[in-house]
Amino acid sequence: MVLAKPFSLSRKNIESLAKERPLFLGLDYDGTLAPIVRNPEKAVASEKIKWYLRKLRVMGQCEIAIVSGRSLRQLDRLLGVPGLHYIGNHGFEIRRKGHLWVHPKARSFRLWLGEIKPKLKRICDRYTRCFLEDKGYILSIHYRNVRSDRVKSLKNELDRLLRPLNKEKQFVWGAGKKVWELRPCVHWNKGHGIQFLLGKSRKYPKRSILYMGDDLTDENAFRALGKKSWTIFVGPNKKTYAKYRLSSSQKVAQWQ
Repeated sequence: MVLAKPFSLSRKNIESLAKERPLFLGLDYDGTLAPIVRNPEKAVASEKIKWYLRKLRVMGQCEIAIVSGRSLRQLDRLLGVPGLHYIGNHGFEIRRKGHLWVHPKARSFRLWLGEIKPKLKRICDRYTRCFLEDKGYILSIHYRNVRSDRVKSLKNELDRLLRPLNKEKQFVWGAGKKVWELRPCVHWNKGHGIQFLLGKSRKYPKRSILYMGDDLTDENAFRALGKKSWTIFVGPNKKTYAKYRLSSSQKVAQWQ
């Protein structure tokens, strides 16, 4: 991991990339297309962002994939731009040209989540503004609005519940920005999801690839895409697998 180089993002350089050769554009949602907000249900992308995604979509040589930890249902509600590819739940569900693919492990894991969810909810309910989110194939516990002096106690309670239940390695206890997640125990992430989608999109074998993301989970995509792609970390200067950096999601919003 290295410190990424500053990147100047504009409509001109995105469209020039697409004109030189076919462009595959991968975009994280929260913290990239939409700002991080206290209530994740209100993280709606601006109309300008939606307009520009529609504009890029009809250029002909530009494929766009939204890559997120959110479920596809949430992305439809918060963004809802038709004609794009959508990768949800960190790659466990992928929709391309109207066709849905779900990782086989995620399907069976969903049944187990139904059993553990009530127990997790009872713990979350004891902590003011702790929010348990059911994303279908992943359970997320948002603690952004929990009092800072209560977070450690919340984490300890969750550990005491979950550790004995994971003797057979059924799940992975992951972390993001002020969120913990219960995911299927399989080596699969945003990087695998984007590679799966690229493998299905063979119309343009020689193409430019540009990916932007702000979270720890996007590092998997940066690594998977490698040095030949335009990988852009969105956020403050820190070590990353991305080649370039934008300081904030506000800078992303300026591209249109």
